[in-house]
Amino acid sequence: MAIIPGAGGNIANLVAYNEAKRASKHPEKFGTGLPEGLVATESSNNVTVAGSMVPLLTLGIPGAPPDAVILGVLMLHGLRPGIELFTVSGQLTYGFILSMALSAMVMVPVGLLGGRLIYKVIFKTPYYFLVPTIALATILGTYGVRNSHTDVVLMLVLGTLGHLLKQLGVAPAPVVLGLILGNIAEMGYVQTIFSGQASQYPFLKLFESGLSQILIAMTVLSAAWPYLLALRQRIQARKASPTEDRHE
Repeated sequence: MAIIPGAGGNIANLVAYNEAKRASKHPEKFGTGLPEGLVATESSNNVTVAGSMVPLLTLGIPGAPPDAVILGVLMLHGLRPGIELFTVSGQLTYGFILSMALSAMVMVPVGLLGGRLIYKVIFKTPYYFLVPTIALATILGTYGVRNSHTDVVLMLVLGTLGHLLKQLGVAPAPVVLGLILGNIAEMGYVQTIFSGQASQYPFLKLFESGLSQILIAMTVLSAAWPYLLALRQRIQARKASPTEDRHE
């Protein structure tokens, strides 16, 4: 997910959380602090750090906000992302990639040894201290993006709306995912249709690429997978019911 230009950890977190919830035997427990949900989101967040370097170093497109800072540093030193970064400045580039691999290896023992301690510290922190701290950090982070009070008000309104939707049983992850990916999907769709205007059937342009066909097939399979699992469970239940009747 991180290698997609313009995507980032936010999208990966939502996708990982949604897939973990769908694959879980107890999806109703998600949102209550279930370890599987925490592991899915945090693992995907860590993985995107290295993956987002692919569009950054090759195309100059940051996949996450921290990558924009790295892009600025590269441009400041006269290093342009692209083929020259791997040929002219190959020693620096491959050293950077190797350092990221080494940092990932170091994170494994740090997480295994310090994970329990960090969990205990956070778990023992009282709510009357934890909640206002998180709220303050959220407000400061929202304001710091563009130094706009309007963004803070919008964040509070959308947060309240999200809480109401959650109380009504509406999952917030698909809504947020649509807001993030909507603009990217629309731009890609329009570009594809315009590029296929020369042909009689421009919509067939969506299926010309092998990668596009694979992604479309994976999307259809992902959407149909819950229904296939439900159908399989019904078939198994029907097969098991005559056997139970015979034993009775």
